[in-house]
Amino acid sequence: MNRIDYCLPGTSSVISKELILIEEDEPVTQGDLFVLSGFRTENRYYYKTAELNFTSVIECDSDPELEIADTDIFGYESNLSNALKDIESGKLQKVVVSRQLRLTGKLNTGALFLDLAEKHPNAFVYHLQLNGKGYIGATPEVLIRKKHDDVYVDALAGTLNTEALKNGSTWSDKEYREHALVTEFISNVFIKNNILHEVSERKTKHAGSVAHLYQQVKGTLNTGMSFQSLINDLHPTPAVCGIPVNVAKRWIEEYEPNRGYYTGYLGFIGKNDAQLYVNLRCLEYNSENTVLYVGGGIVEGSNFESELLETKHKAETLLSSIRKFHTIKA
Repeated sequence: MNRIDYCLPGTSSVISKELILIEEDEPVTQGDLFVLSGFRTENRYYYKTAELNFTSVIECDSDPELEIADTDIFGYESNLSNALKDIESGKLQKVVVSRQLRLTGKLNTGALFLDLAEKHPNAFVYHLQLNGKGYIGATPEVLIRKKHDDVYVDALAGTLNTEALKNGSTWSDKEYREHALVTEFISNVFIKNNILHEVSERKTKHAGSVAHLYQQVKGTLNTGMSFQSLINDLHPTPAVCGIPVNVAKRWIEEYEPNRGYYTGYLGFIGKNDAQLYVNLRCLEYNSENTVLYVGGGIVEGSNFESELLETKHKAETLLSSIRKFHTIKA
């Protein structure tokens, strides 16, 4: 059975639903739809949902020790070097470069999900089981929310360690530039779709062990406008892709062909409302292996050491919870 267990931001209640795959153009007259999209939108699926009774699996059959099999550092360094060359040449202004961290051993998935839900009350935390594979995430980023005709989009970019901020570190010009590119892109999508909109003041948003620069863009859909068309124009945003978007997307497809659902989106679409989240701080698992996905935006002035450190901080969102139930052996 395909199912999802999840907590919405701002709540502690676990909701569980069975997922029933449908054709994208199949008419749905009752209930909500769950949508799951990869970075590549051809990997996008829609599911009808049915309520389930949630049963936590704290004591599951798992391995007490996990082993780091691969941290993908050398491939990441090579891709980052290629990205910086293309930025220097003017081909790109920004591109998001990611890497994977692989663990061997059976993960305590039920306990991990519940711990993430407790530790990250302002994130969309989910445990998804589809076709024999599992996915767990705690994403702080809304792709788009809809309430009747009002739509809200998060502009989230730039990353600093939370402890560093507490100790006096400040945002650099690099992070401000990176965030401004995301906000500008979202505003331009609203303008393209003839949507009057407003942008909130910029602030810092905390997400576990890291913090990001944040603004919200709000607008109202015009009569007869397609909500799906707006989503198609928004995804992927520069926060997970780059600038120019089409060039950055081709770059990622060439250098990172196996992102899975990382930097895609997932969530629910109802008759009058919708909540879709960018799939960050996420992992994929089976009975023997776990893959964590982390990355960051590369712009002029980026360097390997600082970007690698940023991915390590982001990985801690999941690793700090995994360590509560497993010893991780290098």
